[in-house]
Amino acid sequence: MNYLKVYCSLIRKAENRTLPDGYTEKHHIFPKSIFGNNKRVVALTAREHYIAHALLEKVYMQRYGVSDERTKKMTYAFFVMNSKTNGNDYTNSILYEKCRLRSSEMISKSLKEYYKNNIHHSKGKKVCPERVKKSADARRGIPLSDEHRKLLSEINTGKKLSEKTKQKIREARSKQIFTDETTRKRSEAYKQLVWMYDPKNKQSFRINKNKVEEKLADGLVLGRQMAPYRE
Repeated sequence: MNYLKVYCSLIRKAENRTLPDGYTEKHHIFPKSIFGNNKRVVALTAREHYIAHALLEKVYMQRYGVSDERTKKMTYAFFVMNSKTNGNDYTNSILYEKCRLRSSEMISKSLKEYYKNNIHHSKGKKVCPERVKKSADARRGIPLSDEHRKLLSEINTGKKLSEKTKQKIREARSKQIFTDETTRKRSEAYKQLVWMYDPKNKQSFRINKNKVEEKLADGLVLGRQMAPYRE
């Protein structure tokens, strides 16, 4: 599709008509982020304005490629059009999704490139204890999804803690004081767990009783076994 031709047709139509009734938005025919401030402005409806920016991104992608700086500016401009804070009530879910993915990838690549030669602003800085507490309080009580638990399990599988880390954990746990209510809840939670052994990974772990049938079908066995000793 010739996106530039469609864009020009939309602009000519808007220039050669009387101002439409109701809500309209000003649109720079030649984007300011590329051509600088200019007076080539046309009045578009919210839907037309949205489509205009969608077309502009397509035009630059088609002509210069996704990685070109001008294309990135058009991607950002179209992304802003999808923001409710922009005041534009018209959006297209499919176009938004594609633009969101492009924008996310663009930002990710930009940050990776930046931090190759620059130190992160928070590196080496100590986080305020009050901020840590607020963050912990905000997360407390939020249950993890099965997908999230599985991801954490995969990340931690095979990881070995250093003796220094183990000692820190032991010291931290030795200072913990649990109320009777917490102790009771922990006891009830442990009663719902059973040991299972994974012959493939040679690991034992606890799972909830309602997951036993599923794990048995995956080849795991009931009980706890020690991993074979390796010299």
